[in-house]
Amino acid sequence: MIVRDCFALALAAGLACTPDPVGSETEGETSSDTSSAATSTSDGVSASSTGGPTSTTAPTTTAGTTTSDGTSTGTTSTTGDPVEAGCGDGVATPGELCFAAIELDFLDFISNVTFVDFDGDGHLDMFTLEALPLPIVPAPNPSEPLPLGASAEVATMSAMSYIVQLGDGQGGFTPGPTWKPLGFPDEMSFADFTGDGVADLFACGVNSDPELSLGTGMGAFGPASTIGLPVQARGCDHGDIDGDGDLDVVAVDNGGIAVALNDGLGGFTSNLFPAPMIVRDGVVLFDLDEDGNLDLVIKRWQTEEDAIETMFGAGDGTFAPGQLLTGSGEIGPVLVVDPADGERPALVVLVQEDAQAVLRSFTVEDDGTLAEPEAVLTGDKYSLIVRGRFDGDDRLDVALGGVSGFTAALGQDPWPPAPLPLSRAGVDTPTYTAVGDVNGDGVDDLLFGGFPNLLLLSDP
Repeated sequence: MIVRDCFALALAAGLACTPDPVGSETEGETSSDTSSAATSTSDGVSASSTGGPTSTTAPTTTAGTTTSDGTSTGTTSTTGDPVEAGCGDGVATPGELCFAAIELDFLDFISNVTFVDFDGDGHLDMFTLEALPLPIVPAPNPSEPLPLGASAEVATMSAMSYIVQLGDGQGGFTPGPTWKPLGFPDEMSFADFTGDGVADLFACGVNSDPELSLGTGMGAFGPASTIGLPVQARGCDHGDIDGDGDLDVVAVDNGGIAVALNDGLGGFTSNLFPAPMIVRDGVVLFDLDEDGNLDLVIKRWQTEEDAIETMFGAGDGTFAPGQLLTGSGEIGPVLVVDPADGERPALVVLVQEDAQAVLRSFTVEDDGTLAEPEAVLTGDKYSLIVRGRFDGDDRLDVALGGVSGFTAALGQDPWPPAPLPLSRAGVDTPTYTAVGDVNGDGVDDLLFGGFPNLLLLSDP
């Protein structure tokens, strides 16, 4: 259902409320436009069964024109009346944040989601990983991790399933294909590992080797094959590590760093780089020093406080030590953003500090070192961050959210910017995020899994 800020009296009277648009000029005020609720999505499927938003009827607008001196003429409705600029005018404007909050009940028991056009119809679909609360295998100690290379018999007993939810291009979804993964993945992504122009499915998890399923180009994937690694993959990423034009894999765990080099056909050769016994549970590939070689940003878990470790790539699949930054609290997700045109990129890190979460930004210097961090956003202790384009321009933005709602930091000069409210709707204890332009309006939509599962659908 669409989450709205509305009095119970208005709901009882059958009046619809406006979505929860927030813009840099409106300071969180809702739009003055109203809409009448409908009960089905554009494909005629009930919104309650698909989890998509209800269809709404609103004044049709046409995009305004811009004069030679750069002054906008605004927008007009089909009746010829002018539409006031801001949320509700149908135009995505830089600096303006307009989103409707939609609860998705069909994502219960889902542990991860990725947006991808699965069936090639031009609309983003949800590729979900369902993890039912059932025992996977009998074990004397359920807290012990499963061994690497679990047998086929064990895999068939898995309570995990891939489930595709096909998008209708307006924020509604209907169930699609379902199948089981080979192992026990935690992370999923889509990329072309064989150079045939078709996206393949890459999955990674601490209880099994990473696996690759080659795409067929027809909305399906071939059988999964494992990428043998000499470590447990507590964190994975992929990119062209050795500069030969195809995607390789890097993984980290307590005992070291493993690199699997791709032969261009989806076959891999693995190498282990031993390192001190420190819990490493996250890794990001990024060219920190802009020398053309991908470098590593590794998240360390330590008893007193977590740390960020960098390593510089040589372009041949090997890495040299870089920085070790401590004093950052309990570190969560790590992302890289380019805050403004011509400026240096920034590494953004979500850190739990006492009773709150703080999004800290490390500017990447010319030599690839990380400057002292600056606080960008703060939120509930159990919050998550996500990266995307949320305000109608091409710069990457960052949003943070939890039970108290969502705020955003827009990519701009100077960086970091002042925070802006994105939505008053909240998610208690969010567990995963996904970003993509679900309704095709040129602005990324945000999905947060938790209580409830919430889709923030752009609604300019």
